[in-house]
Amino acid sequence: MMLLARLALLDVVMPADAQGDLAPESIDTPSGRFLLVHSDEAALAGGAPRPVVWLPLRALGTLLESRDTGVVLDPGSETPHLLTAGELGWLASLARIGQVVTAPPDEEPGGDPSQLPPAFHHALDAALAPVAGILGGAWLGVADTPRPDAAGPDAHLHLAGLPAPHEAALRERLRIAAAFLAEGARLTLTCGAGPEGPGFRPIPLASPDLPLMPGGDPDRPPKLR
Repeated sequence: MMLLARLALLDVVMPADAQGDLAPESIDTPSGRFLLVHSDEAALAGGAPRPVVWLPLRALGTLLESRDTGVVLDPGSETPHLLTAGELGWLASLARIGQVVTAPPDEEPGGDPSQLPPAFHHALDAALAPVAGILGGAWLGVADTPRPDAAGPDAHLHLAGLPAPHEAALRERLRIAAAFLAEGARLTLTCGAGPEGPGFRPIPLASPDLPLMPGGDPDRPPKLR
């Protein structure tokens, strides 16, 4: 599950043609066709500059849904990963599974955030990484008890200093992280100077400021040639 949390928010790079459409290398196997994708642009440079496209791996899953095509992530590296079309489709579905709400909950959080699933914490760190350098702070709280329709407690994320232009893309990434909460649980997002009440714990924001990659909207992926 920890690996899936990392892959769910991973951006990958592929060669592009002169028009900016995806032109990835591929291999055909007895198990089907697989595209070769990388998490590091240097791995596909081949000694000469070439056009490339970055996009979230989950967006590629949306693009390949009807093609019955998987991917090989970082071929030739020490830790390549093979993902089938079904696994890519599952990654693409996470944004539809995760629930993010912006209305403050009725009760202040009083639970222990460390009791939330480890994969959620891992995915939340990855979701916040692109804006870590511009946030004024981040705090996490958790409900004391689950709602009747949820298998685990809700989480509450409070952010300070989030610029409005980044909010929509970040909310998409937070929906991915929320999918790793217990079934039916949701993530509340609030913004302001700082959280009110004692039930929040600060989240370290040591990651560098990274750009939100183009192609981050899975409903508007680049074209595949």
